[in-house]
Amino acid sequence: MKNVLPKIAMYTASVIISSLPFTIDLAEADDKVKTQAIPLVTNHHTPKSDDRRKILAQKSQEITNEAYDVLSGTEQALSALLKSDSKKAAQLLQSVAEKLDILSAKNPEAAFIPADFSVTVEEFEGDEQTVKKLLNTIDDLFEDGKIQAAKQLIDELVSEVDVTTTRIPLAIFTTGICDVQRLIADGKNAEAADSLYFILNSLENITEIIPLPLLRAEEFLTAASELEHKQNLSKSVNREEIFNLVDAAKTQLKLAILLGYGNKEDYSQLYTAIDGIKAAVQTQASQALWNNIKQSVGELKDKLVRSKNTN
Repeated sequence: MKNVLPKIAMYTASVIISSLPFTIDLAEADDKVKTQAIPLVTNHHTPKSDDRRKILAQKSQEITNEAYDVLSGTEQALSALLKSDSKKAAQLLQSVAEKLDILSAKNPEAAFIPADFSVTVEEFEGDEQTVKKLLNTIDDLFEDGKIQAAKQLIDELVSEVDVTTTRIPLAIFTTGICDVQRLIADGKNAEAADSLYFILNSLENITEIIPLPLLRAEEFLTAASELEHKQNLSKSVNREEIFNLVDAAKTQLKLAILLGYGNKEDYSQLYTAIDGIKAAVQTQASQALWNNIKQSVGELKDKLVRSKNTN
């Protein structure tokens, strides 16, 4: 696919460093903040993959050239009209209309077609103890009636990937673009521009919120599964590293729970599957258990990933 999406991804790192933020009401909360040093935590067993890059690759496959060209062409046509270049706008909209015909033929039952997306990552780089210290500080601030100071700390307790997909409403675009073409042909450029504003305002933005610790846990478990099948490592070294990866996955799952991405009951099936793998590593039963873990992760993601309309 050509030059995938100019809006493709703002990376927002919400990172807690050496101490809690000093942007809160210092007069009210300074004593509590100063006593809560928050260290950064580095996990040396993190798989060498980029959460954001992986999601970009997955989402880009959903965007067709025609859909992206419809959105881009409509925006460019509006820009041309605002510059009094009706000839260029007409040419662009002719191409847009042709692409809409292709999309309608390929997707006769679809009401919306994905045309663009953006990815925002907000990463909490702390461990379980970091979260617990923050929660204790927040509780103290609430008890003292210092609500706004507590709220700023609550806002730090986020570790997620937000994927926003922009979708074209096919019916509105198909009818609306034809109407705009007629307006331009009649010399009614101001009305045509107003109509394009309306069409572009009909775009739907849907945001999926994916817990980052759950993605990391999935990566650890995938790496552990792949490691078991490597032939160039001794069984003892292999086994130890597999256990390290499994333990790292469980640590991420505990962090997800502490950050409020589901509760212990939501994770119970996956925990059971993970606990079972340690006894089965390098035995004939292991493959079935890895498949069970993979299925449990998928079901948990389906349950925890939230979607919202962000128009």
